[in-house]
Amino acid sequence: LALQEDATSLKRTTTPTVSWLEDFLSWASRDSRYNGTSLDTDGYFSDSSQFYTALGNFLADPSYSYHNDNLRFNDDGGIKTSKINAWHKKVESTEEKVLAMIELRKECGDTQLSPKPFPYTFAYVYIEQFVIIYWELVLNLILSLVACAFVSLFVLHHPGVVFLLIMIVALIDIDLLGSIYFWGLDINSITTIDLVMAVGLVIDYVAHIMHYYLHQDAKVSDRDTRVINAMAEVGPSVLSGCATTFIGILPLVFAKSEIFRVFFRMFFNIIVYATIHGLVLCPVVLSLVPVTSPVVALAAEPGARPTGAENSALDKEDSNL
Repeated sequence: LALQEDATSLKRTTTPTVSWLEDFLSWASRDSRYNGTSLDTDGYFSDSSQFYTALGNFLADPSYSYHNDNLRFNDDGGIKTSKINAWHKKVESTEEKVLAMIELRKECGDTQLSPKPFPYTFAYVYIEQFVIIYWELVLNLILSLVACAFVSLFVLHHPGVVFLLIMIVALIDIDLLGSIYFWGLDINSITTIDLVMAVGLVIDYVAHIMHYYLHQDAKVSDRDTRVINAMAEVGPSVLSGCATTFIGILPLVFAKSEIFRVFFRMFFNIIVYATIHGLVLCPVVLSLVPVTSPVVALAAEPGARPTGAENSALDKEDSNL
């Protein structure tokens, strides 16, 4: 009963409670068979045999028979498990729900009872995710960016450009985090999955432009010209990819399920930010940052493979033939 009182005195837990023990002792104190000899001065049973005899009579009373659902007995008749029902106060924010669960767990963990009692409600299955979700999100984003950087090194062959690529992708995810707030959403399992997925989706928009920029004609040293040529070659394809992806998710606007509606909002932002960063920010950065193409040295060597505009010129010559 002391634990029950401590638990209900918590900031986010309220009364009344449905306690079989409290009702049982109150019933025994009013029953002439037990209130005179069986109960001690504190109102508790001092003899276990009398306790179980009285408990059987208590559970047989129609007024308290609903407590049968709150008790489970061993084969020898002893109590195996029991539960006391309490309620959390109504809280709105996710942080308050997490704190309500944690403080009640701490209260139960600090008791000297053996075995230790523990609080449980089905809502904890969902609230549990918010205890670790922020660190899990950060960890997964970092691991995703590291993995993308590692793979991009084998494609772009330029550490500086890979660094720019990862920075732009990270900026897109930061923008997505801001959009979650303005959409009125929470950091939950759905938005976390979308944020991690976004890394793999948006890197495609940016990496193509950087790849074509690096593989322009080695004789063209002007960065603006290289960016213009790269955008002319791959820009329409990237824009087409953005448009077709948006068309693919458009039916989700009419979904009744909140999960799909959140999925649409997140993907809509992913497409918008990927388009802006890939087709606007990325070319601007490449035109400002001095990046030496790794294929310049290859093009200067005899027998080196043609690149960029040279490929286009060769294709035209082949068609003329």
